[in-house]
Amino acid sequence: MPRDGSGNYSLTSGNPVVTNTVISSSGWANPTLSDIATALTQSLSRDGQTTPTADLTMGNFKLRNLANALARTDAVPAGQVQDGGLTTLGSVSGTDTITASSAPAITAYAAGQRFNFVAAGANTTNAVTLNINALGAKNVTKYGANVLSKGDIPAGAEVVVIYDGTQFQIVSVIVQRGVYGIRNLGGGNTAGSTTTKMTFSADAVSLRNPSTGEVITLTNTGNITCDTGLAGPAANGRDQAGAFSASTWLHWYFIWNGSTLATVVSTVAPPTGPTLPTGYTHWAYAGAVFFNGSSQLVQVAARGSWFAYLTEVGIAATGSTTETSISVASAAPPNALNISLNFQCTSTTDSNGNWQTNVVFRLATGVNFMVFTNKVAVNNATAGTQSPVFSGALIMPLLNGSSILYISSNVIGPSNSNAINLCGYQVPNGGE
Repeated sequence: MPRDGSGNYSLTSGNPVVTNTVISSSGWANPTLSDIATALTQSLSRDGQTTPTADLTMGNFKLRNLANALARTDAVPAGQVQDGGLTTLGSVSGTDTITASSAPAITAYAAGQRFNFVAAGANTTNAVTLNINALGAKNVTKYGANVLSKGDIPAGAEVVVIYDGTQFQIVSVIVQRGVYGIRNLGGGNTAGSTTTKMTFSADAVSLRNPSTGEVITLTNTGNITCDTGLAGPAANGRDQAGAFSASTWLHWYFIWNGSTLATVVSTVAPPTGPTLPTGYTHWAYAGAVFFNGSSQLVQVAARGSWFAYLTEVGIAATGSTTETSISVASAAPPNALNISLNFQCTSTTDSNGNWQTNVVFRLATGVNFMVFTNKVAVNNATAGTQSPVFSGALIMPLLNGSSILYISSNVIGPSNSNAINLCGYQVPNGGE
């Protein structure tokens, strides 16, 4: 045996050779040379002529100066792994139908394969595919089998995907999940078209995809005008084909399609939201404006989450000594959080020239929210003929979405009358 099973080689018997001894072909030379030949045959040739017949154990030593692998069966140097050479795709082209190649080339897709590539452009549709080495196009998805939103793959972005056995899932896109919101909303009726159009802007808008919960934040929106006369669903128009009915609350939204920020107006309030135009996936609620009985937008100014009337809206003009419900249905949207009110109370003094009136606003039956009291003692020749006036203002929650409760009565004095006006309302747009 040329080796002893542990890799050790020992010369055959008859060795070492004795000086001045005749060489014998059978006794020493041929067996020794044959044994050496066998040992050399079992050794690895430096030029690759021989192939190992069993696993090679390196005994904690390294293989050094390896060339980069060119085939899937090649040994790989650490540098090629560290530099991403095995998983970085080249020859990338296409934005929605993406083709690329790997080196070494894969011959089939397998679950768990991980690749990265630099996007040639931003995806413009929800249906994105990746085809590597012409093995066949596979869908690119996120969060399992959810389709991508427009712009999920930004131009020039480093994208990482893993093949799950069916499709490539993006694992490099970090998508925020949360709620919509608007920072520093501003705007109002559009100059020159005040009865049909609204123009809004914001410092920042966080738009939410109602299907996935994904939130995208955009800043410095600039002025965007939405036209109630534009049939839809259409960007910067209605979310329905037909015209809006008169005496209807209209709800305004920012919308996003992956590349363009626009607006849309709807009769549907959150959380359901609007019917989005084709290609639009995200929305953020801005607020509501009343479309009056003449099918015209009332005049308002928006700031943050508050909408203020340019001309206050009268909602009551009489006094009542018992708890009375006042409708605000046409002055505050049903989803309003708070309303801003002012009132003016006019009364007459009694025969002694005295007058005291209580004006009470309530959130619920029998529960006072705010009580205004004013008292006058005149005691002069004009007693019983004067008409004292006092006024007040308050902001109160709108609990039932359509009415408030109040009592207005003279404690002293024969009678009184009130004029109650709604000055504005606060909406849940995230800027409150």
